Amino acid sequence: MAYTEACLAGLQRVLDRGTACVLEQDRHGLFIRDTVSGGYLLAVEETEVGIRWLQAHGQAAYSLLEICGNRALADYAQARYGLRTMLCCRQAVYRRAAPPATAVRLQTRRAGPGDLPMILRWYDMLSEEELRAVLGRGNLLVGETAGHAVGFVGEHLEGSMGMLFVLPAFRGQGFGAALESAMIRHTLRQGYRPFCQVETENEASMSLQKKLGLELPEEGLYWLF
Repeated sequence: MAYTEACLAGLQRVLDRGTACVLEQDRHGLFIRDTVSGGYLLAVEETEVGIRWLQAHGQAAYSLLEICGNRALADYAQARYGLRTMLCCRQAVYRRAAPPATAVRLQTRRAGPGDLPMILRWYDMLSEEELRAVLGRGNLLVGETAGHAVGFVGEHLEGSMGMLFVLPAFRGQGFGAALESAMIRHTLRQGYRPFCQVETENEASMSLQKKLGLELPEEGLYWLF
């Protein structure tokens, strides 16, 4: 495969943590199922090979599917399997050994069950069940200053950083960068390479990733659900 290492970071994470069920693997690419998120991750340059692999395992309903780099294959999968939403993203990867320094000092801690009502109030991109699963894995952080929660950040079940949210009263003060830096530190301590996925039209998030030192490859990455 000719994809960059950064584009393949999501598949590599699932492999590294030992939660990958390998469905197909040869010189054309790799197709796996993550046993934590239940998502399918596919990287293959040749569209026809990708279609053949999808069809071979299509007896399982694809409800969450990541396709690296191949828009034609993503379009096929969306139409073939009735997946209503396609998120077009770029995958940002952090390669340094230490987390980025930020101008704002922020205390962070792992979220507990008592934080869930606050998180659910502000964040509706995941279901309560999914958020509880993230919390149970210890991958949801709450940021605090002067005893007040300013926001939160987490790791999606398949391994990417996300769920970054700053409460309205604390925006514009650098807390978003501080929260992501804390999540990078958390990921590095676990022995993994931090990465996140940014929708292509989200210029503010693109700018934040560059500011924090993450690399953004040109390849697209497509989430279907």
